[in-house]
Amino acid sequence: MKKSTKAILCGVFGIAFFSISQVTIAQEVNTITSYTYSEDNTLHEVVLPLRATKQLNRSKMLKMDPEAESSKAHFAGLESYIHEHLSYPQLAKENGVEGKVRISFTILQNGQVINPRVVESLGTGCDKAALELVESMPAWVPATKYGLPIGEKKYLDITFSLR
Repeated sequence: MKKSTKAILCGVFGIAFFSISQVTIAQEVNTITSYTYSEDNTLHEVVLPLRATKQLNRSKMLKMDPEAESSKAHFAGLESYIHEHLSYPQLAKENGVEGKVRISFTILQNGQVINPRVVESLGTGCDKAALELVESMPAWVPATKYGLPIGEKKYLDITFSLR
């Protein structure tokens, strides 16, 4: 018998729907109601007291406070990656162009970098080199909220210096 499970949190703050593996438990919640549909579309309801739910889902519990389980997207070794992979455009070298290019981009839930765009331009091929660098980056560690990965918009300043 194939089943699909959804949970409803009932408490002081109202009702919220989560899949059972993403259940958030706070002190205000006193029960979790689980609804399961069988193949014949029969609805089965199971009400679990908070104490039993804590025991069943201790490893999967998340806090209601978004700051407690949140982090920003990051890429370990970003500076060394830029240093090793950034190519200084020949035209910029010949004309002594130095400065920064600011790139905006999005880090998806899986860490993939998408939609890089030049926010502050330097010209003379530096914008193109900065975009190519960001487009070729390996996956980042994605941002999290409530302990779950989320997408995040980032800005990156890429400095071109002849010194």
